[in-house]
Amino acid sequence: MADAFAAAAVVLHADQNLSEPATYYAGGAGPGQVLRVIRSAPIAPAFGPAGGMGSLQPACVVDMLVADVPTQPSPGDLLLMGSETFRVESAERDDLRLAWRLMLAEAA
Repeated sequence: MADAFAAAAVVLHADQNLSEPATYYAGGAGPGQVLRVIRSAPIAPAFGPAGGMGSLQPACVVDMLVADVPTQPSPGDLLLMGSETFRVESAERDDLRLAWRLMLAEAA
């Protein structure tokens, strides 16, 4: 059954209506790896910012296939999408372990 989900994930990430091209830079430098990501809107905190210390909401959230990037992305890695550059804040695998969900901040 996991193979069906893996195949579906590949098809969804290849769909130009759902995904967009990106270049991933492990460690924030190097030649970069071209891949496709699915962007989603960040989920706002249910009770507002934690402790009134400003928003903890990421600037952008994307999913990228573990098959494209087998090693867990680290804070400080960069992702270039079009003319926008984002810094990885955190990364976690989805429940089926097929994709990384990246919480991104705008890179300065």
